[in-house]
Amino acid sequence: MKTTSRRQSKASTMSSISFLALLSACSTSLAIPINLPDVDEVVKCPMVREIDFTTEIEIADPNVAREWNEVSGLAVSPTQIAPSGAPVMWGHNDGRDRAEFGTNFAAWDPITGERLMTFILPYNETSDPPLVNQDWEDMTIGSCGNTEEEVGETCIYLADLGDNYASDQINTSIRPSDRPYRIYKIKEPVLNAYARTSAKSISYPVTTVTALEIDYLHDTSPARTGNSEGVFLDHAGWGKGGAVGDIYIVTKSRDFGRLYKVPAGAWPTNGQTQAKYSPEVVGSNYDDGEFKRFLWTSASMSWDGTKIIMGTIHRNYVFLRCPGQTVEEAIVGRDACMIWENPPEAADNRKQFEAVAWYPDGNTVLNIAESLTQTPRIVKVNFDYTFPPRFCPAVAFNSTGPQGTICQTMPTPYDGESFVSQTVPDSWCVDSFAYWGSSAPSIAASDSPSSTPSGAPSVSAVPTATPTTPEPTINYFFGDLDFSDDKVEDDES
Repeated sequence: MKTTSRRQSKASTMSSISFLALLSACSTSLAIPINLPDVDEVVKCPMVREIDFTTEIEIADPNVAREWNEVSGLAVSPTQIAPSGAPVMWGHNDGRDRAEFGTNFAAWDPITGERLMTFILPYNETSDPPLVNQDWEDMTIGSCGNTEEEVGETCIYLADLGDNYASDQINTSIRPSDRPYRIYKIKEPVLNAYARTSAKSISYPVTTVTALEIDYLHDTSPARTGNSEGVFLDHAGWGKGGAVGDIYIVTKSRDFGRLYKVPAGAWPTNGQTQAKYSPEVVGSNYDDGEFKRFLWTSASMSWDGTKIIMGTIHRNYVFLRCPGQTVEEAIVGRDACMIWENPPEAADNRKQFEAVAWYPDGNTVLNIAESLTQTPRIVKVNFDYTFPPRFCPAVAFNSTGPQGTICQTMPTPYDGESFVSQTVPDSWCVDSFAYWGSSAPSIAASDSPSSTPSGAPSVSAVPTATPTTPEPTINYFFGDLDFSDDKVEDDES
C-alpha cells in the first residue's frame, strides 16, 4: 500500500500553567461535601492530537459489481482484531449496486488497508419488497437489542435510506415505489469461523437477515420522504425513553433536516424477519427547529455513549453526552464541543466524506471519502483528553434540602471558583454511577457541619440551585469553546 503524508492537529488547548492554576483554585477555594473526582473520572470532550491518512484501502475485489471506491458506511468491531492488532473495520459501497453481487459489505484491516473478507446479503429482486442495494448510505454496529438474549450480541445494521431528491425537495423521491426505505440487521460475522485460504476470492453469504421497513409518516415528521445518510446506535440507552440498541437516523437536508429515533423494540420478534415502523422526529431544523442546519452525511456514537460524531463532507462535529442525557438532549439545540476538517488530500477532487466510526477505546475515529479518481485512504483521527474543551459535571444525590433528595452537579478538577451547583434530573446521578461502576455518592444529613469531623468540607458552603420544575432547564456543559471563525453555515455537499 502507498503512503502519503500525515499532519498534526492545530487545535488549541489551554496551557499546562492555566490547568494547574485551575486545579489549585478547585482544591483551595471550594468547599464541597464529597471528594473531587479524579481527572480520569470526568466525562470529557477530546481534542484532536493527530490526523493520519497514510493508508490506502485495498479496493480490488472479484466479488463486487465495482471496486470499493465509494465507501459510504463504516463500522468498527468491538471484539474482532485484524492482523495488525487494530480492530476490524467494516464498510460498504454507496448505492447504485442494484445488480446481483451489489449487496456486499467487507472487512478491512484499518492499519494496512488489506481487505480481509467480503460478505453478501441474499440478493432477491423478486421478493416483496426486494432485497437490493437501492441506495445504501451508512452502517452502524452494536447491540442486537430487542430481546434480553439479543442485547449482549453484536449486530451490523445496513441502512438503505438514500434518496437524493428528498434532500432539496420536500415530499419528493427518486426511489421506485417498490423500493421502500429499509434497515437490514445481521449478526456480525466472525471472521475466524471462515477459511482464510480462499477468504479474499469468494463472497461469503449471510443467510439470516432481519429487515425493518421505514417510512416518514409519523405525525411529528414534516416530510413524507427523506435522504438519510447517517445512522448510529445508542450504546448507553440513557435518559427518559432510551434503551441500548435504539437507532437514530439523520437526514441530509438544510431546510427540513431531521433526527429520527427507531426504538430497539421496533424490530420484529418471534422468528419474524420483516416489520414496518414510522419513527418519531426527536429533532428538526424545520420551522425554526433547533437541529443543526447542516447537510449531514455520516454519524457515529462512541462505544461508551458519551460522544456523538456527525459529519458533513467537509467537517466532523463532536457532541458531548453526559450520563443521564438522552441523545436528543445532547444534540438538538447544542453546539459541538469540538470540530475538525476532513483532510482534502485523502480524497479525490469531490472531497466527499460520507463515513465515520469510533474505535472501541474512544481514542480514535476512522473516516473515509468516496474517491472515484484515486484510491481512497483511511483517515485515522487520534484524540487526546488531557485538556478537554468541555466536560460533564460530577453529580451526587443531595438529601439535605427542603425538597427531599435531588441530584446535583458537583465540581470537578477542571472547574474554577465560579462553579455553582445545579439541580439536574435524577437520571444523571443514576446513569453516572452506573457508568463509573461506583456506588452512589450522596450528600446526607450526617454530612452537615455539626456532625462533620474537624477539617472536613462543609455542605453548607456549596452554592445550590433550588429546582422550580421537575426537570429544570440547565447549563449542561462547562468550559468555553469558540468556533466563530468556522464557516459552519457554509457546510454543504
